[in-house]
Amino acid sequence: MFCKNCGAKLPDDANVCPECSNAVSGGESVTNNVTNQTSAIDTNVHTVNGTPKRKSPLKFILLLIVAVLGISAVAYAAPKVVKKIRMASMSPEERYRYIEENNIDEHLEKLMTGYDIVTKEMKKDNFGTHQTVKLELSDTAKSLLSMSGVNFSNLKTIEIDLDSNINKESIGYKAVLVSEDEELITANIIMDAKAGDMFIQIPEISESYIRIPAEQMGDSSEISESLNSMSDIGNKLPSGKEIIEITDVCTETFLDNVNNISENKEAEISAEGITEKVTDYVVTLDEKEAQACIKAVADELKDNKTLKTVITRFDEKAYTSFTDAVNDIDFSSESDSSGEIDALRMTVSVNGSETIVGRNIETLDADGNVTLVMSYCIPSNGNEFGFNFTLKDESSTAVEIIGTGNIKSEILNGTFSVKSEEAVENSNSELATIKVEDYDYSEAAKSKSNGKISVSLSDAIPQTAGYSIAYEFDVDGLESSQTINIMAGKDKFASIILDSKVSSKYEAKLPGDSETVIDSDDSDALASYVDETKVQSVITNVFTKLGLDESVINSLFAGGMNSESSYDYE
Repeated sequence: MFCKNCGAKLPDDANVCPECSNAVSGGESVTNNVTNQTSAIDTNVHTVNGTPKRKSPLKFILLLIVAVLGISAVAYAAPKVVKKIRMASMSPEERYRYIEENNIDEHLEKLMTGYDIVTKEMKKDNFGTHQTVKLELSDTAKSLLSMSGVNFSNLKTIEIDLDSNINKESIGYKAVLVSEDEELITANIIMDAKAGDMFIQIPEISESYIRIPAEQMGDSSEISESLNSMSDIGNKLPSGKEIIEITDVCTETFLDNVNNISENKEAEISAEGITEKVTDYVVTLDEKEAQACIKAVADELKDNKTLKTVITRFDEKAYTSFTDAVNDIDFSSESDSSGEIDALRMTVSVNGSETIVGRNIETLDADGNVTLVMSYCIPSNGNEFGFNFTLKDESSTAVEIIGTGNIKSEILNGTFSVKSEEAVENSNSELATIKVEDYDYSEAAKSKSNGKISVSLSDAIPQTAGYSIAYEFDVDGLESSQTINIMAGKDKFASIILDSKVSSKYEAKLPGDSETVIDSDDSDALASYVDETKVQSVITNVFTKLGLDESVINSLFAGGMNSESSYDYE
């Protein structure tokens, strides 16, 4: 038997639906009703020329379709209607808290989805990454660099391949300098996760490792503890769920202690000619109220089991230090607050979809004068939106960013102007223009996004006039590709290309018993290491293949550096 109102399955002896509280009339179920109605339809016949004919089922089918669509519409709209009714019955304070918490939760959940994708990889026993950084200079850039007195005209493309690896025994980094697809020199740096010692090797110079004991770098026990913690960092980091739980505690506790809230349902925000009607919630906190909020949040976190779990995964002593610090919080002592911040006033602008589209935060002194303002607003009209961000004090505007754009299918395009009264004398001068092209954030929750951002520098600052930076990126989960082009007018001045991905190809391994290890505090052994290697010839070869002339090499080894006997090993 099923409820006529909500469709829930009912116990045989039910008089009231346990789901929607609707009365069950006569114990009759929806199934029984349908059966009876079907029987009535089957027997509802008429004759044509004495031959029995059934009525056309078309009307019945149409009615059924209409009924299904109607029920679907009600099911879709009902939660929204209930939500509107519920919101209307709240006080301004309750509405503000509800909206603030919901907006924080929505953004944080999306952010933590991407965070969990990355930390899931870091939980593996062998976590590694591979980055490539490539630098390409134009002939113009080389000519400018050559004005320093060193000839860079033949400088080739420079590439650095950097691998990292974290495992239970060690933490390692491998850097390779590459030019024209040829590996020129390699540096291996490996940290012993247990003992805290560091090992350095440059294979092109020597296969031997130089060991720097932990005690030479500081407190050996602290270093080893830190490295040991890093070697298992993936399992120590908080999960997205834990971060959300801790953030919720902070948000709810803080908002519960905010009481001075007013509401203006007839407000509006405006930016660059685009206006949107909003409801403003004005929150005011004086010094004592702010202190009470901070103390309440700290006390709540002190007793929070999730936070305790997160901190003690790293270090139990750290949790004790945290609780001691909370216990030591004391705002009872009186102090002269003349000229300091005496109160905080925040206006939160909320649109009809209950999305926060603006904030205006002001600090006030003891006389009620505004000392600092930080504000932003993003009014929208259909797909179009305006943007205004301002940071200023009582005397000048530190920075202002204004502009317009549009969003279609979660793809953003827009142009924004950056101004600053502090940076340039003429307050009407633009420092830069920012252009965002095809920024696709539709899968940002999965750590996927791509687009282009260009920054064109104005002539307000003569030294940078005519230059621009074009940034193009494509992030796909654990892999990313980024290109930064520095432009001089329409000509490319320099390019930096960065590629990054999770990789398990490189594994950091501590030196084995058969490998030579030289202690850095062994002066004689270190002197022999330098004498037996050809440091200058290796570096000279590297610089030559990079296209740098002898003047660079000679300046590098000037002052007796090309003579091992001049080195003071003591």
